[in-house]
Amino acid sequence: MDTITHTLFGVGLYHAVKKSEETKKEKQALLFTAIVGSQIPDIDVISQLWDQEGMYQMWHRGITHSLLLAPVWALLLSLLAIAFFRVKQ
Repeated sequence: MDTITHTLFGVGLYHAVKKSEETKKEKQALLFTAIVGSQIPDIDVISQLWDQEGMYQMWHRGITHSLLLAPVWALLLSLLAIAFFRVKQ
């Protein structure tokens, strides 16, 4: 998927959740985590910066897309939501 598709997926996830009882801060935190969470596995695109041989696709969809890092991303996004939006759940 490209960046736009990842973003639309995050927005779709945001809209799929019932938010009628959430505060404005909680809704903002949810939108942030849904969009960033859908984008974060593609941080491996920075490997293009040092790719001299055109092997970017070999590294793309590697460890950053694995189930191994899913809990790490979840923890990171939770900490960022707490820090930026002052919400805990």
